[in-house]
Amino acid sequence: MPAHNLLLLGQGTAPVCFLEENKVGKAVQDPALDLRLNSKAVDFIVDPKELGRPLDLADIFGREAPLEVEIGFGYGHFLVRRAKEAPERNFLGFELSSECIRKTISKIEKAGIANVRLVRMDARLGFYFLPERSVSVTYMNFPDPWPRKKHKKRRLLDGKFLELLASRTVDGGEFYFVTDHDDYLEYALELFRESPYWKWEGEEFTLEMPDYFDTKYRRKWERMGKRIYFLRRIKAVHPVGIRELVEEVKEMPHVVLEREGIDVKRLGELVGPEIRFDGGVIRYFDVFENQKGDRILLETLVSEGGISQRFFILVELSGGEVTVKLARRAEVAVTTGVKRAIKLVAEKLGGKILRTNIGN
Repeated sequence: MPAHNLLLLGQGTAPVCFLEENKVGKAVQDPALDLRLNSKAVDFIVDPKELGRPLDLADIFGREAPLEVEIGFGYGHFLVRRAKEAPERNFLGFELSSECIRKTISKIEKAGIANVRLVRMDARLGFYFLPERSVSVTYMNFPDPWPRKKHKKRRLLDGKFLELLASRTVDGGEFYFVTDHDDYLEYALELFRESPYWKWEGEEFTLEMPDYFDTKYRRKWERMGKRIYFLRRIKAVHPVGIRELVEEVKEMPHVVLEREGIDVKRLGELVGPEIRFDGGVIRYFDVFENQKGDRILLETLVSEGGISQRFFILVELSGGEVTVKLARRAEVAVTTGVKRAIKLVAEKLGGKILRTNIGN
């Protein structure tokens, strides 16, 4: 199988950078590392920073064809079966679990299909990478309902995402939402009633959709006698003026300081409290320093627009300069919050700014 026949864009909710013992002194385990070192998957992984936005889908798939997307494909039962049944179409899947991706890759290889690409990224972030009006059909099968009241804000489906989804969907394109959870059903119905971008034909939902492919959870719930709700929506209106959270970058954000006058000990003051900015929150969890004291990493979380990214910021001391930038393995989409987090580290260090590509 040729390299890049499957596409994995690295992005998870756990730290996405691991620190090598000989460089930093304290190792932080990356849950995606097992996937990167898996001999079957290594040829399928592409660094998202190399791709830019919007993604060139024709280049990624090696052809132009209608695109279908599954959000949270799990072990790939639905995605692989659907792709095998429709070889004339391209299929893209979003998933955060490395284990699920490995098992799905195995299914793809056994099926002998070449029209599937996998993205290890939160779909709320991943859809920003897709071109406008590029998706024909999107599927969301049995998403986590987050049933506890205080956790409902974690649900992927909300008004903002429905707007983003509509902007990436072709005119007249479809969205299928499937759940077995009564409260999530009512929540979804209310969202669609309030959204100007989606319409439906006939009933708002159905308990039967015979032509819809089964999934692991569908079979499980049906054996238990649980009701399954199917919602089909059609794009009605194209959003205008949507805020693009992910920025197009030609060069990764950085700040270069004059070494004289900086104080690396001040970085510890950033750890702990939430730092709010217009549209989001930044939090620094820990600081790691190597034995030489010339490389420092800050474990960072940026939450904005309903999306959280966890990554490492590197402070590198070399000669008379200090560079603040994303760590080499920090697979993160560049947003206003990410740039703000880098700039805050530079400001805390003090010292004269020699050059930067981060604006005010």
